[in-house]
Amino acid sequence: MQADKVRAVPMPRPVEAGGQLAHFGFRAGDVPVAHHGDGLAWFCHALERANAGETTELPVLNTDEPPESERRHRRLTVGPRRC
Repeated sequence: MQADKVRAVPMPRPVEAGGQLAHFGFRAGDVPVAHHGDGLAWFCHALERANAGETTELPVLNTDEPPESERRHRRLTVGPRRC
């Protein structure tokens, strides 16, 4: 691939306090997971459903928590934002 054709890949940003992801309960270090399949695809699906006014649950694993922590695996409720 030619150097002038390379696209920059955006770096992930941490969850911002009071931001849209924090509103759903996300914390820094959270990674969407799926028992079968792709956690990122499930994350996108959950956001699409929220945008459509629906609510769904999204399992996440927090990579900042130690493996034995009860807070390492959580299920977040993702739905339409209420102001």
